[in-house]
Amino acid sequence: MSMISPVLWLFSICTAIPTALYGIEVSMSFLRRQVAPTPAERLPAVIIIPAHDEEEGIARTVVSVTSQMRPFDRLLVVADNCTDATAEIARAAGAEVLERTDLKLRGKGYALDAGLHAIAQNPLPFVVFIDADCIIEAAGAYGCS
Repeated sequence: MSMISPVLWLFSICTAIPTALYGIEVSMSFLRRQVAPTPAERLPAVIIIPAHDEEEGIARTVVSVTSQMRPFDRLLVVADNCTDATAEIARAAGAEVLERTDLKLRGKGYALDAGLHAIAQNPLPFVVFIDADCIIEAAGAYGCS
């Protein structure tokens, strides 16, 4: 009977210490909350939109992004193996456009890679990828900055 008591005390101490530390960490997290920066405070970003034959919706997407951009941001549409007017429409809507034609290396991954290589000469702190058929609501592209 005397052996049970020391074992229980040891077990209690071994479980109580991590539990107490976890409780302290959780309590500390409530003391200081990070607030998302305002658009004026956030760092510059480059937005890359890979697009393949998206002439029907690319203008809406570009406008939804450019309406939220700051002067130091950059928007790049990668027109990947397009057979329609995606590149021209994106340019007319205000986007910088990279036209990529490679029938052997096709797909979104190659378009994203081309976009990353294109911005490598003038990199910005953040890169945001957006699909060409998405409409970004207010603060949507930067809400997680």
